[in-house]
Amino acid sequence: MKTQLFTTIILSTALTVSGQTTFQKTYGGADGDFGLSVQQTTDGGYILFGQTWSFGSGSQDMYLVKTDYQGNEQWSQTFGGTKLEFGISAQQTTDGGYILCGAYSGLSNDSLALIKTDQSGNEVWNKRYSGTVDRDVGQFVQQTSDSGFIAVGFTGPAFNEHIYMVKTDFNGNEQWSKVHNSSGREFAVGVVQTSDGGYAMIGETNGKGFGGKDMFLVKTNATGDTTWTKTYGTPSDEIGRSLYITSDNGFILLGYEDSTVGKLYLVKTDSLGNEQWSNYYGSTGSDMGHSVKQTSDGGFILAGRKDGTFGSSGTVDMYCIKTDSTGAIEWEYTFPRGLLSEAYSVQQTTDGGYILLGYTTDTVGGVDSDMYLVKIDPWGTVSIFDNDLPTLNIFAYPNPFTEYTTIELNDSKNREFSMTLLNSQGQIIRTIKNITVGQIILKRDDLTSGLYIFQLTTGRQVVAVGKLIIE
Repeated sequence: MKTQLFTTIILSTALTVSGQTTFQKTYGGADGDFGLSVQQTTDGGYILFGQTWSFGSGSQDMYLVKTDYQGNEQWSQTFGGTKLEFGISAQQTTDGGYILCGAYSGLSNDSLALIKTDQSGNEVWNKRYSGTVDRDVGQFVQQTSDSGFIAVGFTGPAFNEHIYMVKTDFNGNEQWSKVHNSSGREFAVGVVQTSDGGYAMIGETNGKGFGGKDMFLVKTNATGDTTWTKTYGTPSDEIGRSLYITSDNGFILLGYEDSTVGKLYLVKTDSLGNEQWSNYYGSTGSDMGHSVKQTSDGGFILAGRKDGTFGSSGTVDMYCIKTDSTGAIEWEYTFPRGLLSEAYSVQQTTDGGYILLGYTTDTVGGVDSDMYLVKIDPWGTVSIFDNDLPTLNIFAYPNPFTEYTTIELNDSKNREFSMTLLNSQGQIIRTIKNITVGQIILKRDDLTSGLYIFQLTTGRQVVAVGKLIIE
């Protein structure tokens, strides 16, 4: 079992470190396997969805994996025929089963597909929907307040796609569908049901806005008719990838600049889609944002990829950013694995941490890739717990402090520890090594007022994490 010990030290009283599960896991076979959608399930585990070349009945099939809370696979299922099938979005349903969204039957004549399963991933029904005589691809599905489903994607020939919406009942019977015709190329990759019973979709347009491609937000009524649209971006190309309704009934949108030197692009709007603020994140490489959620503290969690020197592997790495409610970075980390790793889905978990899903590969072009699942703690770290390490009792006093604090730790095995101090952005600002006694005196010196995180390690194992506050 891979577990991180976690403590929050705010008052000058003794606290026993409690469990915070973190891990890094891969799933798949000898060929290409990709993860695009993750959700924590009601039993505390996770449902992963994507596509596989390693298993199934055809060249590429939809791939559904269920794990426990530690990421251990409990079962997996594939769906598809002899052609190419794409698994893109999945969600647990109110009956404990799952709804899957993607496309069936190849590249040029796909059908938007919805598959309903039971709790074990066994198919209950399988439906296909078409908006035009050309291809139809599903990008996202959500269960609606009437227990039915709303799915969005695109329809039409390559480079002339239009937004496609399908509303069904609980059994997948189509209630209505809409093709949003436009003068340019437009498609939707995400949808949320709004409090008025209508829907909001995020995607991309090249037919309106600031020029080139722009992030696109479309609001509809309950039957899919457009009530308003908004675009966000610059004369460069911006792609919309993820949408979430915020606690103030506005929207948070994530995407990226479509460029070799692109950055993650985050936009906060009010309930009518009017921009309140926007931020870019990244450096000199082609950085991308694929998934965003609001967190329990009112901030946001972003996931995607980091290209270039920031990643510790120096290549392309899975990337996660935590911001406050104004978009200011609180911390950012990469989770490198193989030649390339990338996150397509993120969610805050019930323990306050986060779960990320994507893929990793050691080969150019992803010929041999695997689903890549990463569970991190509330501060964005992954650690390995040595089962032989006893529980630590930790005192920090005074805390908050002004000039210095004393951290006492009780380790019955008398091991040697190191301590790393990080600021609220996750940057390392101080390291203390070779701690062989049970007391650490931490002086303020040039540290400014605010929140700090410390990590205690023995060898390469993070065994405790805590908060310190300087007044």
